[in-house]
Amino acid sequence: MDEFSGLYKKMCDKAVEIQRLWRETIATRDEYCKKGDYEDGFSSTVNLEGMPKEEREELIENNVWLPRQKEIEERVFKNWGIEEIRKSVQKEFSDDVKNDDLVKKVQQDFEGDERWYALALMFVMEREFKRRWDFDNQEWIEIKKEG
Repeated sequence: MDEFSGLYKKMCDKAVEIQRLWRETIATRDEYCKKGDYEDGFSSTVNLEGMPKEEREELIENNVWLPRQKEIEERVFKNWGIEEIRKSVQKEFSDDVKNDDLVKKVQQDFEGDERWYALALMFVMEREFKRRWDFDNQEWIEIKKEG
């Protein structure tokens, strides 16, 4: 099991739109933490496949899914459907990662692979759900429409 920072756990917990994806997709192995448990440290793993529905719902209700970059890509990018659209989104994600200010902030607050998890989560929350992570207040904030 890998460590997840308290900040990433908080981001996932507060990304309710992403948490709904855990309910919709039965994975062979998912990592999670207890809701509100933002202490740095290890996650727990669970195999939701084959778990009785009542147990699965209780686990999902009481815990926070901690997706990795690949899981976010698989579950969200595939939801956009057509292969060309997915490739376009992945290219846009790659371009977004080149944003110097964003990269500096992520490099400051995250280490190792968790940087990519955070960037993928932030990308999806911004593009799909119109929310941006406010590092100062540690909340997802709604992006105001311009014009």
